[in-house]
Amino acid sequence: MTKRAAAAANGAAQLAQLRRAGLRINQVENLLQPAAGNTNVVDGVRVIAVEEIDRALVGAEIVRRTVLSGRVKSFGPLAEALMMNAARDDHLSEVVRPALAAGKWVVSDRFADSTRAYQGTGGASPRALRALERSIVGPTRPDLTLILDLPPEEGLARA
Repeated sequence: MTKRAAAAANGAAQLAQLRRAGLRINQVENLLQPAAGNTNVVDGVRVIAVEEIDRALVGAEIVRRTVLSGRVKSFGPLAEALMMNAARDDHLSEVVRPALAAGKWVVSDRFADSTRAYQGTGGASPRALRALERSIVGPTRPDLTLILDLPPEEGLARA
């Protein structure tokens, strides 16, 4: 079995797990509608919807604003990746890991894939990004990642 086929089979198994738990895609989408950070209960499963970068975290918000301001751009994509991973570390230690430890399911709008997409396509070394991810994310990895493929105009309209 190829890696791609194995990943597809794994994704199908995880979707089946979500269905057995009573979660449907529209329910997951609805979880993201309330304010991020609120715990919802769906068919007996405690779920917390989070945004990365969590704007409620002062350190993460400072990093987010700095990166979005463009002030870091002159330092290159690796510097951006370092900044975003500093915010991710704050988010993981303050929000995600405590929620998981409390037995909650965490649904996030984005995660480490976004660093590969933004800073990776911007020229940061894939090897350096993997090293950062291993260091910051460690074993706290998603069980399922959904990548939405839609026209850029529609994606921007949803932002």
